[in-house]
Amino acid sequence: MTAASSRLDSLRTLEWRPLLAIFALALAVRLVPAWLVYGSDDVANWHRVAKELGERHNAYATGLLNWPPLWPWVIRTDAKIASILGIPLHVAFKLGPIVADSAIAAVLLAAARLRGRSVRDAVRFSLLYVLNPVAIFTVAMHGQFDSFAVLFATLAVVAARWRPHGIASGLWVGLGAFAKTWPLVLLPGLLREGPWSRRAWVAYLGLTPIVIAFGTLSVAAPVELQQHVLDYNSAEGWWGLTWSPGDAYDGVAEWFAAHGTAVLYVALVAVIVIGFRAADPARLACALVLTFLVFTPGFGNQYLLWVLPIGLLADSVWARAYSALATVVLAVQYIWRPWNGDHFGFLSADDRSARFLADYGGDGDRLWTGLSLLPVWLLALAWLASLVWRIRVRGLSPARDSARATRETPRIATSGG
Repeated sequence: MTAASSRLDSLRTLEWRPLLAIFALALAVRLVPAWLVYGSDDVANWHRVAKELGERHNAYATGLLNWPPLWPWVIRTDAKIASILGIPLHVAFKLGPIVADSAIAAVLLAAARLRGRSVRDAVRFSLLYVLNPVAIFTVAMHGQFDSFAVLFATLAVVAARWRPHGIASGLWVGLGAFAKTWPLVLLPGLLREGPWSRRAWVAYLGLTPIVIAFGTLSVAAPVELQQHVLDYNSAEGWWGLTWSPGDAYDGVAEWFAAHGTAVLYVALVAVIVIGFRAADPARLACALVLTFLVFTPGFGNQYLLWVLPIGLLADSVWARAYSALATVVLAVQYIWRPWNGDHFGFLSADDRSARFLADYGGDGDRLWTGLSLLPVWLLALAWLASLVWRIRVRGLSPARDSARATRETPRIATSGG
């Protein structure tokens, strides 16, 4: 029996009860804090966007949307659900992201089972995501929708491993880009196997949704906003190489704030060149997302979610260490920021307090925010360096992976396994 037919047989016999149980548990764990916690000022922005959509206005004209059209459509749907069920809008806006995030946990369980792990081991593995504070915080408390892009990116990686000669991975990465553009960085890693006709289809499916998105935006949004959607990065000055301790840019931070996007693209190309033939799609995808995290000039706390499920599949030990540190960093960020002793209302059913908004970005905010984020940025840098070194210097061959699989956390099987 070939490896491909063996994987297909495993897929056909995959138990649905554990998948549904994990999905339901993830939903429950996220819905409770989603109801109790209003969220960040992003949630307040979704209120305004929903109002504009309900009045058939151009929501992009608000300046609050910097992403392709999937999220405005979800906002409109969630607002209708809120009106039908009578639930608070701040809960309704989190429903879609929560469902997507819960689906990620089910995908991880399925991947572990297809890797040959027992139901108990697979469930234990998926719980690393079900109970992950970073994931719970991002979708249920902060109120961001990154789980859509993360779900589709994870499915793209899984499809590339399970069906290396299929084209589904291209479709998934394309759908991910319809939510946020960053999943497109994974596309080169999905083109490393199969005949050229298959690679052409993967590229076509991966790029078509973003072409459709910009066709829509060309009608709905001004040119400058279209550019912002394409190269969107969140606020600069708090993260990585753009952070400087003072209230203004200086030295490396000033240069990187101006040229960071170009440096990011160069770094991505370098990782692709290093890992294209040596790494399987999961590890190359993990390295590419880490490259984005390390070199992005702008940053939002929701970015910390992006690498988690792919990292668990590709490099579990590092992913767990990253998750633990990111949890501590988020706790520090949302308990003490803006560092003046004033609670900013994050746990109340209302917008952030006026005092917080007044102090946000003020004296000392850049210093203490950058310091609080520095440990997780350094860990991401160390993780990326370790992964690239193992890919390039030691090599991660299928034979070595098979030998190590018996003593490591579940990973997606290689094409020869």
